[in-house]
Amino acid sequence: MSIKDTSEQDIQIIKTTPTKKRWLTITLATIIVASIIWQIAPSASRWSKAEQSIALDRVRLATITQGEFIRDISVLGRVVAAVSPTVYSPADGTITLMIEAGNEVKQGQIIAQLESPELNSRLFQQQTTLESLQSSFERQKIQAKKQRLIDQKAVDLANVKLVTANREKRRADLGYSKSAISQIDYEKAQDELEQANLQHKHAVQDAALNIESSDFDSQSLQLDIRRQSLLVQELQRQVNGLNIASPVNGIVGNLSTNNKTFLSKNQAILTIVDLSQFEVEIEIPESYADDLAIGMEVNIQFEQQPFRARLVTISPKY
Repeated sequence: MSIKDTSEQDIQIIKTTPTKKRWLTITLATIIVASIIWQIAPSASRWSKAEQSIALDRVRLATITQGEFIRDISVLGRVVAAVSPTVYSPADGTITLMIEAGNEVKQGQIIAQLESPELNSRLFQQQTTLESLQSSFERQKIQAKKQRLIDQKAVDLANVKLVTANREKRRADLGYSKSAISQIDYEKAQDELEQANLQHKHAVQDAALNIESSDFDSQSLQLDIRRQSLLVQELQRQVNGLNIASPVNGIVGNLSTNNKTFLSKNQAILTIVDLSQFEVEIEIPESYADDLAIGMEVNIQFEQQPFRARLVTISPKY
C-alpha cells in the first residue's frame, strides 16, 4: 500500500518587497544622508581650509557683549581754575587787606578787615535796648511778686472780716431768739455778714485778675526780648562778617581795590583761585560735535598722566 505525500497540496510562497515600499525606503535614506551632509559640510569646509589646529584647552573663550565706544581725539586746550570765587564787601567801610596778590590762603583764614563805625554803632544801640528790656522784665517780676503779696493781704483781711461777721451773726441769731437784742441790731449783723462776703469775694477776684495781668505783661516783655535778641544776633553776625575770611583753599588772584580804601556794600575786594578743581577748555572739530553730550565721561591725558573728567558745558564757536 502506498501513501502519497502532500506535495500536490503545497504552494510555494516567494517573499518579495513591493516596489512602492522600496522607493520609500530609498527616499528616507537619501534625506537622512543629505541632512547629515548639510550639518557637517560647514565644519568640514572650515576644517579643510585650516592650516593649523589648536587644542581646545589652549583656547580662551568669552562672551561678546556690547560696551562703550571710545574715541581718541588729539586737540589743544588750556587748563583753568574751575572755582575762583570773588569776595565782596559786606557793608560800607574802610578795608584793610592782610594779604597780597599771589599769597596762598587756607579756608577760613582772615584775609581782610572792614571798619564800619555805623554798623558797630547800630549793634551797640540794639544791645543797649536789649539790656533795657531785660531790666524791665526783671523789674516786672519784682512788681508781680509785690502785687501778689498785696492781693494776698487783701484776701486775708477780707477772710478775717468774713469770719468775724459770721461769728457776730451767730451771736445775733442767739440773742434775737431769746429777745436779748432788737430787730435793728439783728438786721445790722446780717448786713455786716453780707458785706464781709462781698469784700472777700471781690478780694479773691481782684487777686486772680492781677495775677493774669502780670502774666500777660511778662509774656509781652519776653516776646520783646526775643525779638530784640534776634536783631542783636543779626547785627552781631554782620559785625563778625567785617572780618573777611577766605571761602576756599587757594591763591589770592586779582585785587579789585587798594588797601585803606573806603568801599560800598557789595563792592568787589579780591578773587581767590581754588587749585583743587580745574577745567580744561579745548576746541573740538566740528565733525565730532554730533557725538558730544553734557555729562559724558572723559579721560584726559596730561603729561603722561590720566585724569578722569566730565563734560560740563558745550559752547559753539561761530
